[in-house]
Amino acid sequence: MGTDPTAPTQDSRRRRSNRVVFDADVTLALPIEHVWAELIDWGGHGRWIPMTRVDVDPADPNRFIAWSGVGRLALEDRMHATDIAFDGTRGTCHVDKLGPVLVGFAELTVTRVAAGAEAATRVQWHEDVMVPYVPKFLTPVVAKASGLMFSFALKRLRRTAAA
Repeated sequence: MGTDPTAPTQDSRRRRSNRVVFDADVTLALPIEHVWAELIDWGGHGRWIPMTRVDVDPADPNRFIAWSGVGRLALEDRMHATDIAFDGTRGTCHVDKLGPVLVGFAELTVTRVAAGAEAATRVQWHEDVMVPYVPKFLTPVVAKASGLMFSFALKRLRRTAAA
């Protein structure tokens, strides 16, 4: 059984991709512990990221697949979370995007900005991915739309983290 020489390779798919980089930065009136727990609950992301469900690998709770979209139009996004650190005032996590569609990484950071009755947490989401079939001239538009969508999603996180 040989390899089909006409099948696209990972390298050829990357050549048809363009880099999209975006940031989402929101402050939530919630204790950092609640926000952090919700943010790294990979299976729970579907509660606050629209049109998304997440399947977590039972053998490794930091490996997961996010399915974003509707039905057969859902995008498969395989990921692995690493470098997870939380000290009570700051949390960071690196997430590798493993394909088959998106390749790159996301960096998640939470920082306590106020404690006690006035608790507040700053959430920063930075993403740097290769997106297939998006023309280079449209990458700024895709980046802006993605940043707005993730800001919206992070604001929805407030409802689930407060519960």
